[in-house]
Amino acid sequence: GNIVIQCPDEERRGGYEDFDDPDAHVLSSNTKLSNSLLPPGYVIKVTYDYGTTTMIYLKVLSVKAKAVQSLLQYFSLEATASKMMEELKTVPAYQLPKEKQVDSYFPHASKVFLGYYVPIFTENDERDAGVNRKVMGCVTMGLSGKIRSEQDIIFCSMEDRTQSRDLLFCPCLIEPTELLQVVDKAWEPRDRSADTDDLEQFRYDWINRWVVEADNDEVYENISEMHSSDSGFGSKKLLFRLPKDRKRSGFDFEKAFPKTYAMLLCGKFRWFQYKKDVLRVIVGRGVGLDSRQCEGQQILRTWKHEFTSFHELLCAVEVSWVWKGQELTADAVLPEFDTDLGPSRSLPREPPCCGEEKDAIVISSCSDKKKLVTALAISEEADGKTVLYSGHDDGTLTKWSLDNNEEIWSKSIYSDGTKDFERYIGGTGVCIKDTPGVAGIAIRPNPSKTPIVYTWTDAYDGYPQSEFDDRGPSRLKAWSGKDGQYMHHYICDVGEEREGSKAYPSISTVVFCKVYYEEFCTTLDSIVVGLHCCSNTIEYDESYSEFDLEEAQEFSEGNIVPFLEHSTGRAMSSWRGQGGMIRAMAVVGTEYLVSFSIRMGHGLPDSMVLWSLEQAGVPLSRKDFWDPCQRNRLKQQLTRLQEIDGISVEGKDILLADNCGDRIAAVTIEEGDGKSFLKFHGYANFGSRYYEGEGFHGRMAMSKSKYGIIAMEISPTA
Repeated sequence: GNIVIQCPDEERRGGYEDFDDPDAHVLSSNTKLSNSLLPPGYVIKVTYDYGTTTMIYLKVLSVKAKAVQSLLQYFSLEATASKMMEELKTVPAYQLPKEKQVDSYFPHASKVFLGYYVPIFTENDERDAGVNRKVMGCVTMGLSGKIRSEQDIIFCSMEDRTQSRDLLFCPCLIEPTELLQVVDKAWEPRDRSADTDDLEQFRYDWINRWVVEADNDEVYENISEMHSSDSGFGSKKLLFRLPKDRKRSGFDFEKAFPKTYAMLLCGKFRWFQYKKDVLRVIVGRGVGLDSRQCEGQQILRTWKHEFTSFHELLCAVEVSWVWKGQELTADAVLPEFDTDLGPSRSLPREPPCCGEEKDAIVISSCSDKKKLVTALAISEEADGKTVLYSGHDDGTLTKWSLDNNEEIWSKSIYSDGTKDFERYIGGTGVCIKDTPGVAGIAIRPNPSKTPIVYTWTDAYDGYPQSEFDDRGPSRLKAWSGKDGQYMHHYICDVGEEREGSKAYPSISTVVFCKVYYEEFCTTLDSIVVGLHCCSNTIEYDESYSEFDLEEAQEFSEGNIVPFLEHSTGRAMSSWRGQGGMIRAMAVVGTEYLVSFSIRMGHGLPDSMVLWSLEQAGVPLSRKDFWDPCQRNRLKQQLTRLQEIDGISVEGKDILLADNCGDRIAAVTIEEGDGKSFLKFHGYANFGSRYYEGEGFHGRMAMSKSKYGIIAMEISPTA
């Protein structure tokens, strides 16, 4: 662009108009500014073009030597026309005869790198009018960006004049001579009659060429797969690479331009950009959305010149590798730009794996999707043997010996509802939200006896004999761990909904604990069941300072139901005080139980409640994660938590596993003023990749000061 410096007259001193005044001092952008041109009161108009013309007006208020030098630093890097030819002559390759220059070996590549039009077909075409016109907006060569991973890079790009589409793109590191060869091949005009890509129906700037290294099969396959899955709308995508047994080119880039060759392959951000007859040699990561722009301090040299050949342009690049007056070498490290050479928007890492598939002991395998494992529990028998109970999508409960790696027994305990519940989406996807088979397994440890196995399902009670509207309340079923015989069940009936119909929600989670019941004046073994439903509660504060048990029981039913385990299986009064749908629960010592709820609909965290086990049904403290009274919907969510997958407890320390195990949140039980309360300490992200639906699902376990998150990758086989 141009720089205009003008001193307006006294009447309009400091104004921004009349810059066409003949007394204005007009400078081209390859003229070095001096301090004498910037006295106080003068106005500077800077015009530059990065796709759209921009004008900046700067008024000189005062002059400080240091500030002026900093301001002029960018312009002092401009190469002057008088020195250009002298510097180019210092490059040995500049003296090569034309038949030995790069343009002779790669005529098509050389033209497009200079921004010129190259015909699509060998025959004349209406698009060939003005064959010497410039069709490129911005051309780059060299490593300018790493986006999502170490393999997701920008090594070469060519944009159309509007800079809205790529005409050519190279996403991998490639030796410069090979790059010129494959680019030349990509732009070679083709015989119209032999054109299998049907390019005749596409506009010139709607043809997108991709080039990759000949030996990089992984990148080639990935891009081929991406192109094959393209919708067919938009630009035409073409992929090119050279044969692995290709004949070596007669031009040696390394010999002709040794500095540039080394810089382009050194692994650091070293690149050049040619745009609208301006060449910039650049260090450091590219900026902007496409990582192809730069800031002033990144530019080693700027050449404003319409180069007559690509060979001449490369000579200018070769002589420009100078940093602060010193020759820049490939092994030099510039702290300003080379400290971070990783991806700018890196993908989350894969979760750490404690074992490999080849090391797994396969007890049983099958290809039947109905055998998808939906629940697991491990228990130790009275004889000291370790067994595994697995629940399956088709309603089967199976017991396995982990000592002998064999099946002990298997029993169908629920109807197979995979078809009616549309368990599989599109034939391959898996929806884990509703489990018509065995949705959960819980085992009460009993070292002296064979343990009792408790199970539940998301299928409504009475399926498939009755319709949903005729369903009964959900049941927690008990089975003998010895032979899988049915023992008894617990009916989870929480009364009616607001509309008057029966509320028969499904079971969400089950825990075992001892609860003190005032009516018995003793502590009894209990099974506490969390239900997947909302509860109509009185609006209490977070400390439940005005909680009245009788008032709460008269107001509505709750969504947590305790049962007496070792008597008649009697259901006790439900616990009130938590409005959201119960997602998870955990027992804290002998004093407390914590429950976590989610909002209806979107399923985001609602609240966490601390319950007393010494006073059945009495809440002590609540931590809200959602504010329904907030009018601004963007402010209703009070934390970054998304989907709690597990709760772990050690002492009075509680960890929540969120986002399929990628995030943890810390909560502690504190005491003060004679009360117990929950204190939220924030959260931390591991930065691992997590997958919803058919991917990794985190579960947490903790011991003393250590914790672990177990991630299971769902497979269609069991």
